[in-house]
Amino acid sequence: MNKYIIYQGSGGLVHLLGGLVYCCNYIDNKQNYLLIIDIKNHKAFGNYFSKYFNLKNIKYSENYDDIIDGNDYNRIPLKQFNNSNVTYDNTIGYYYKFNKYSVNIGKSLDKIDFYKNIKIYAGNGGNCLDNIIKYVKCNTYIQNKLKEYKISDNYIGVHFRNTDRKNNLNILIDKLKIYKDYKIYIATDDINAFNKFKKELNNYKIIYNFKPYDAYGKNIHFNNPDKDNVIMSILVDMYMLYHCEIFIDSPNSLVSKLVNRMRYNKISIFE
Repeated sequence: MNKYIIYQGSGGLVHLLGGLVYCCNYIDNKQNYLLIIDIKNHKAFGNYFSKYFNLKNIKYSENYDDIIDGNDYNRIPLKQFNNSNVTYDNTIGYYYKFNKYSVNIGKSLDKIDFYKNIKIYAGNGGNCLDNIIKYVKCNTYIQNKLKEYKISDNYIGVHFRNTDRKNNLNILIDKLKIYKDYKIYIATDDINAFNKFKKELNNYKIIYNFKPYDAYGKNIHFNNPDKDNVIMSILVDMYMLYHCEIFIDSPNSLVSKLVNRMRYNKISIFE
């Protein structure tokens, strides 16, 4: 009998990749599973995984029609699952509802046994950053696009997260004022932060590639309707932050945590 793990994407990009590589690591250890990646229907992503990334040494598909032995999956029709959203509840985690059925898909894969040959998972998988670096790589097209943004000058990279997760801009600016004669690359989700950066750091050359979408204080990845812009702006910003000489992070952000981990390991998802 064929066996499958369906990964139903959730959260922002790094959260999403964390759950995906949790499934990859499970397959590496257990073998004999085909991974079905469904993030096209995730409203924060809205694109196929393969448009941006490759998976190393993991066989996967983004097509539900590649599931054979569909009779074991007949309690929730594939088309219904494919076109529906995962719901999050603080008490039970991620679950999927269809008619009178409620399927918890945020538990450990070892504990998910709703179908004989199919496991369905959503969630961040513990956000193992090392596994993201291990399994996920930008595809060749994206790698080449990112190289167009690289600059030869030394610069400070700043990640300022300040929509659904808050950080103190004044503390960050005080850190920046320690350094002289540097360009400063700004990656932020806070559209209102640029003016304060420019005002308080008027003696510095401030550069950025993407002005953030104005989501009125809410997170960008769910509220910006241009999903390609959502993904590419994050990838470009992470690429620039990975290559900077000095990195000043937002410690409560998964994006900052992944950049820090890649810089520490000197291995990234970009090559």
